[in-house]
Amino acid sequence: MDEVGIDMYKVVDILNQGFDCPRSKREKHIEEKCLQKGNKIIKVVVIDKETYYKIIHVGKFTVSRKFKKTLKVSGDKNENWF
Repeated sequence: MDEVGIDMYKVVDILNQGFDCPRSKREKHIEEKCLQKGNKIIKVVVIDKETYYKIIHVGKFTVSRKFKKTLKVSGDKNENWF
């Protein structure tokens, strides 16, 4: 998380306000949430343990043209994120 530059409070914000962004099949109790900040996407992958979340991965990547098209098709609005 330090490499990406976010803390636990930002992770909670991403889980609450972020959009679903699964890139591959995951088990049912694993969630992927993303938040767009400019041309970067911050992704948080967590395991839902019912009483808490266990963080698996936090990463940042640049939005590709293919991903932008996916966002436009899905109807997600990026105006108020972060």
